[in-house]
Amino acid sequence: MTNDTTPEVDAIGSIALEGNVIPWSWYDHIRFPNNKPDLNAIILLADILYWYRPTPEHDETTGKVIRWKKRFKADLLQRSYASYAAQFGLTKRQVTTALTRLQNNYHVLHLILRTVDTPLGKLVNVLFIQPVTDMIYVITRQRDTYHIQTGDLPHSNGRPTTFKRETYTGITTEITTEKEDLSCSPPKGKRPRKKSSPTPQALEVLSHLCQTTGRDFRVCTQIDTLLNTGVTPQECLTVIDWLHAVKRQEDPEWCERWFDNVTPFRPANFDKYRVRAVEWKAQNALPQNGHIDSLSGERIIPRKMVL
Repeated sequence: MTNDTTPEVDAIGSIALEGNVIPWSWYDHIRFPNNKPDLNAIILLADILYWYRPTPEHDETTGKVIRWKKRFKADLLQRSYASYAAQFGLTKRQVTTALTRLQNNYHVLHLILRTVDTPLGKLVNVLFIQPVTDMIYVITRQRDTYHIQTGDLPHSNGRPTTFKRETYTGITTEITTEKEDLSCSPPKGKRPRKKSSPTPQALEVLSHLCQTTGRDFRVCTQIDTLLNTGVTPQECLTVIDWLHAVKRQEDPEWCERWFDNVTPFRPANFDKYRVRAVEWKAQNALPQNGHIDSLSGERIIPRKMVL
């Protein structure tokens, strides 16, 4: 079974991402009168629904789910304006007004004030929050059915906020091009950007990469960036040899797509490859010179080097 992923997708997939869930449709439904998304209200609603999502309780012997239980103690979620302010870096007033809008404007919550008995006495005006499940279902489950009715590609539920910006950029580019055609000198007040030339070490690594893979790479910006972090050219050469001799045998499809002048030299990827490449080099005790045969994966040593 093969996965259609990239090294970055695999790396992000290994991170335990946790937190609240914000459906895209909320940005369309929870808005101010000026049609801007009410971000404070959206963030608070996402946290409230996190607490109302049930958690499974598993049987210790079979591992099966035996029941679902709530996350909080009372029959409703009890939170305070001050606790939300501290959690999200808002002021107490911002939290109060946002929760009020969720109740009065968007009709997705009920804010209930109760008197609670505690060992220290009675507390009045304790805030409990009750979600209006029907309204939350409406703003979350609505989908664009245009593609079902017409057979065309589906349209996004979000507003095309970047369309005008793209059109404006295109007009600006055309005007700038016309000005450049009329004059060879750069626009007033702007200086042409200087292109930094690659270092000899980066060119050496790039040359070895091209020779090993049989491909014609021209850019070594990523290699130069990696060398600036303290990586040596010899380490890069070792990784290239290992990728060609070992990785190509283990995963030829990966090498076909990602064995280039960018992906192996990204720091997160290179650190992993370097460890295996150094071990492989130590086990095989390969000489430092010669070149890799593109068919066998073995290093060919010139005759004058053979003792």
